Amino acid sequence: MKRILLAGVVAIFAACPLPVIKPTPDGFTIEPQSAHASPGSVIRLVASVALGAPPVTWTATGGTITPTGALTVPGCSAALPIVVTVTATSGTTTATSTVNVADTVTGITVSPSVTNLPPGGTIQFVATVKTTCFPAGVASVVSVPKSAVAKRSP
Repeated sequence: MKRILLAGVVAIFAACPLPVIKPTPDGFTIEPQSAHASPGSVIRLVASVALGAPPVTWTATGGTITPTGALTVPGCSAALPIVVTVTATSGTTTATSTVNVADTVTGITVSPSVTNLPPGGTIQFVATVKTTCFPAGVASVVSVPKSAVAKRSP
């Protein structure tokens, strides 16, 4: 009867794979050591510790981080760009990572896209830059002086 019970326990362990533990020869590392992120995005950080080391705890100077190392960086309401420092601690050993959070340009439009300009005339263009935080765009007026060279179309 003992043999049957033992065989059942072995079958259960064989069916449930154990997590892979990767010992690090250099002690303690965090990956990525640096990263770039858009506001509100999530970055997964991984700490590698020596076999038998105490569990890893995570802290961040901005945003929120889970006990498993998933960092949600600050959103658009933050004064961007910012740098978030993430620290992983295992016992008395620490490792850090820096995450640069900046608004991301998603598109640029210029209007008018087509115009007729008499010789020596001037035109004012409006460039609208769309970003992650400002999807409707932020306009900037650009004037083209008379001295600018215009290409003549047929």
